[in-house]
Amino acid sequence: AVVGSWTWTCVASLGSSCSPVGTSTSPNPFTDTVTIAPGGTLTYTVVANVLTTATEPIQFQASIASGAAPNDVVDNTPGNNAATDINSKAP
Repeated sequence: AVVGSWTWTCVASLGSSCSPVGTSTSPNPFTDTVTIAPGGTLTYTVVANVLTTATEPIQFQASIASGAAPNDVVDNTPGNNAATDINSKAP
């Protein structure tokens, strides 16, 4: 494991919603039930406590689960439903 514990916050644009804050004492993934308005955004900020023994890069991934949208919602750009951020540990 690279991360020992972490916290996160979420800010939603007008008409969108997400859980505003969360905490984890393990490196396990978290889930959030959200609403994203047409053209809306969600911005998550993660603060992680990196273990001193960590040697591999720190990787964060975000994705939208398939089938998570209501049946009457059409996603015209499904290629933008996931993102990955990889960072090296500072010396």
